[in-house]
Order: sequence, then C-alpha cells, then structure tokens
Amino acid sequence: MSRQVSFRGRYVFPLIVLLSACGGGSQKPQNVTTLPSATASTTAVAPAIDLSPVKAPADLVAVIHAPHVSQTADVVSQWAGQNLELEQPLAEMVGERIAKVIDVDGPADMIVVAHDRGERREPEMRLGVSLSVKTFDGAKSALEGAYGLLPIGNGAFEIQRGKKHDGDSDFRSCALAPSPAGGRVVCSKDPTSRDAMLPYLTRGLSSMASFKSDLHVEARPGPFRELVKRERASFMQAGARSFGGGRDMRVLWESAVADLCDGFLDAEGATLDATIDAKTGAADLKVTAKNSRALVTRILTAHPERAEAVPATYLRLPQDSDIAFFAHGFDADQITQPRDELVRAVDAALESENKVGGADRKTFTDALSHTVDLFTLPIVYARGVDFAKAIPAVSGLTEASDASKIKAGLEQAAGWDVVGIDGDATRIQNVFKEWTTVLARPSIATAMGADAPKWKLAPASRGAPTGTVHLAMTYVHDEWDYTTATVTAGKPKKKPPITLTLHTLIVPDGTRAWLVSALDEATAVAKAKQILANQNTLAAREGLDTLKAARVNAGGFITPRAAGLGLPLSFLFGGSPRYKMANDPLLGISSQSQYTTPLVFTATEGATSNDKNLTLSLRVPRPALADVLQVGPRIFR
Repeated sequence: MSRQVSFRGRYVFPLIVLLSACGGGSQKPQNVTTLPSATASTTAVAPAIDLSPVKAPADLVAVIHAPHVSQTADVVSQWAGQNLELEQPLAEMVGERIAKVIDVDGPADMIVVAHDRGERREPEMRLGVSLSVKTFDGAKSALEGAYGLLPIGNGAFEIQRGKKHDGDSDFRSCALAPSPAGGRVVCSKDPTSRDAMLPYLTRGLSSMASFKSDLHVEARPGPFRELVKRERASFMQAGARSFGGGRDMRVLWESAVADLCDGFLDAEGATLDATIDAKTGAADLKVTAKNSRALVTRILTAHPERAEAVPATYLRLPQDSDIAFFAHGFDADQITQPRDELVRAVDAALESENKVGGADRKTFTDALSHTVDLFTLPIVYARGVDFAKAIPAVSGLTEASDASKIKAGLEQAAGWDVVGIDGDATRIQNVFKEWTTVLARPSIATAMGADAPKWKLAPASRGAPTGTVHLAMTYVHDEWDYTTATVTAGKPKKKPPITLTLHTLIVPDGTRAWLVSALDEATAVAKAKQILANQNTLAAREGLDTLKAARVNAGGFITPRAAGLGLPLSFLFGGSPRYKMANDPLLGISSQSQYTTPLVFTATEGATSNDKNLTLSLRVPRPALADVLQVGPRIFR
C-alpha cells in the first residue's frame, strides 16, 4: 500500500521531485567519467571500496539537499490539510521498481552541472539525483531481480534497464552505489553523466549533514560567469532594446544592464535554507560577493554596520497597514552616477523627441535631480484600506451604476498610502512643489500630452495638521454611451467623464515629513492626524515580534491580501473605473481583519575577512497559508 502524505509530498521532495521536470532536450555530455564504463569487463578484480570524501565537480552550479524528505513532507501536509502520494512523483522520476527501494525517510540530493559550450551558446545543463536506499544489500537483491546489475567499479552497479524507459528521461541511467551512510541510487540522463557525478553524489555530500534546515540549496555562477563575460556587450544592447525609450535613453539602459552583469560577476555564490515546523515556515537566502565592482553590489553590501533595530519611525505607521517596510537611504556617492546618467538621458529625450527648449528642460531635470537626491534619506512606507468604509461603498456596484457611485466606491477601495522621510520637511515639501511648477510650463505640458494627469498645489485640506502642503493630481477617465440607439446612429456618444483626484498631504513632523496619499481627501486627512497623534500604530500590531527583535538593514511585512489591492496611484490611472468597481475590487474581503496574517521579510548586510554578503529572510506563520489559499485565486484570476 502506498504511503499517504500531505500536500507537501509532491512539492517538497525538495525540488528533487520538482526539478525532475526540468530536463531539456537531447544532450551530449562531455566525456569526464571517473568510473569505469558499463562495458568494463565483469571479470576484473574489484578494488577495495573507496568511501573517502571527494571535491565537487568543477562545473557544478547547484546542489539541493533535503535531509529528511518524508518528515518535512508530513509537516507541510498538516499545513495544507490534504494528502498526496509521495511515492508517485518519485516513481515518475526514477521508475516504479527503483522507487520501491528508496528510503523516503532518508536524505535526498540533486545537483546541476553545466558545461560551457563557448561563443553565444548557453551552457549545457545536466542533472543528477542521489537517493538513499533502505539497505544496500536489500536494494541490490531487489534490483538484481527486477533489472539485473552490472559492476562498474568501486562497489557500484549499473541498473540495467535496457530499453525500459520508465521514469523521467533526465534520470534514465541509474546506478546503485555504496556510500558512507549505507547506499544510494544515483541517476542521470546517460551513463557518462551518471558516472561523472557518482563520486560526488555518494562521497562528496557529507558536509551537508551539518545543515539543520529542511531544505538546503547552494548555487554558483559556474560557466555562466564566462558566458556573461563574453556576451556582456550583447546583453547591454538587448536590454536597451527591451526597455525602449528611443536612442536617447539607450545609454542609460545599457549602463544599467552592464552594472547588473558586473553584479553577477561579483557574486561568489548563494545559499537558500528553508525550515518548517508546526507553527512557522522560514527561508533565508544569502548571496555572497568576492568583489564590489558593480554599483548594485556596493549598494547591497556596503553597510553591515547599519544592521540596526527597527526604526522608531516605522513603528508609528498605521496599525491597519497591509504592507509596511523601512530602509536606510543610499549613500550620496552611490546615486551620483545613475542620477547624472538619468538626467542626461531625459534632457536629450526632451530635446530631440519633444523639442523642449533649454530653459524648460533645465527646470525639469533640476526637479528630477532633486527628487533622486531624496533617496539618500531613510524612508518608511505603509499602505492599507479602511474596509469599514470601502465594503459598503463598493457593494452592489455594476458597470451600469451611476457615475457618482462608481467614483465614491473607487475612492474608498483605493485606500491610502504613507511615506515617511527622515529629513528637513521644508526641503521635502519644496521638491514636490517644484514639480507642480515644472509640469505647468506650456512646453512641458505639451510634451506630456493633453491626456496626461494634472498636478497642482491645492488649498489646504480642512482639518489637516498645521503646515501641511496639499498637492492634487487629477486624471480624467472618458465615458462613452455604447447603447444600441447611439451606436446605430453612427458612433458612441460621449458622456460626462469620471474625474479622479489623488490627494497628497506633505505633513511636517519635526525632523521628518509624512507624505499621506488617498483618492478620498478625508481619508488622507484622517491618516495624517492619526500618525501625528501616534495612535493605533504598528508598535501594537500582533505578529511582528520577530521583526521588532531583529537587527537588520531593511525589513517589513506584507499580508496575503496586499498583493491584490494595488496602490492609490494604480486606481487613479488603472483602466476603466466602471470595470474595476464591477469586478471584485476588494477581493471578496468582508471584514477589516480578513487575510491579515503578516509575512515578515528582512534584508541584512554582512561581511567577513574574505567577502561581503546580503541575507534576505522570510518568515511565514502557518495561518498565512490558509489566507493565501483563500485570497490567492482572486488575486491571480
């Protein structure tokens, strides 16, 4: 009888099961065998079995290690609340009869090797899997009877399946081999690949026993490093074409792609460790760099000393946030080059494509430069929706609803967002005021187009905190009457438009400024007053203990529903208001507390005497899975 395990079974046979589907077409491995071929004489005297450790193959690019597959699968099954057959995906990978001798309670490993084929061709990928057997002698007896075994040296036997093609083609050629822990079945696409990987997959993975995670993954650049070196210029050109923007923006995009290439060349490798227990799932991705040639490397690894406690400003964000994060600002020298390249590219585009004069171009690029400079300041961000107001506002709306009700529903469904910037409030206010002046210049307005949004200083909002600057960005959505009578008359009749306004309040608060935005002005005012009064804040939010106790460079959380709620700005511009309001704008949410389990993420920079590193971490409480399963289909419908 097959063993039943939960959801986790199929997907956690750690990537071993999943990656078994990643095989490609016909491959031609290099002849790098380290064992006698399967055609070696069976009369040769077998040497003493060597189980001493061996180094990883030079062309290794990835290792996936699962120390206790079945145990981890059982935990995931409890989370998911459903059963799946563990043996079935295993049989689909290596064949049904080989699967019967596999010990699913033992460790399993997969490796990926890549051979550099030169020129512009991508490296040739080969997979190898190593699975524990229940007992070496028992597996030998069973496989001898099922297929027949042929000695291939060092105590290993080729499993002679002949023309029987059960199992995945990427793991067609298998061998039974001794290992320090007993025995392993090792499979790959063909005998040459299998024999090249077999020593490492049986004797080179002993160090993996020191890892306590349920899944450990290591990745290395391997031959992809040489490919990036050779094709760096081609990648730059292809990237520039993909981003578009005309020839004036090409230099900017090429520079950005070149820096990403250099960042890849800086990287030494990456590791991923994932664990799961009855309450929490956790994943830590650590990227290590030996060099700092690329700007992206310097940005991500320059300040391990800034791994600090959560900023007090962050804990003042609203308690009902669906996403909230914080980050230190960039160093001034880190933004100088990209800022100057951006300014030059935009200036050239305004001149050549939009025929904007020199004085107007300067006002635009000055405002752009001043805005980029704000990224050197520490920042916090939050976004949420007042569902007590939004739910009744969107209830019963259809595409035929009155325009005023569509507008009112959209203003509430759009919610609010808050940006907190540590810095001189007057300077921050002046940067945004500057944009309202620049965008009002006739040549800039012409370049932006008649249907572009209009951004201007607005009268002070009623009840807003003292010193608040009110900016209003207005966007017009045209409305057309497509009824039969008007269409048969020749063309649809234009109706009064739906005009939406994003209200942004820039609120001074000592050594910082808060930018509070919402399509509903009253909502923006209420959130601004709440923040200044330090009421109902993240300091009292449940589920953030790991974040509050951490010392990190950046971090935050996101709720399962946040991914589908959009931003106030996306509601301002995002397609037909009628369509948006008639198609489940709140993801079926019926209360403020629904789908709110926080998933905590952090970024921590580190350094040793040999390298610099960045660790990205994610913590997923068990209730979050139920939330995701409920709201996920609505988000991705």
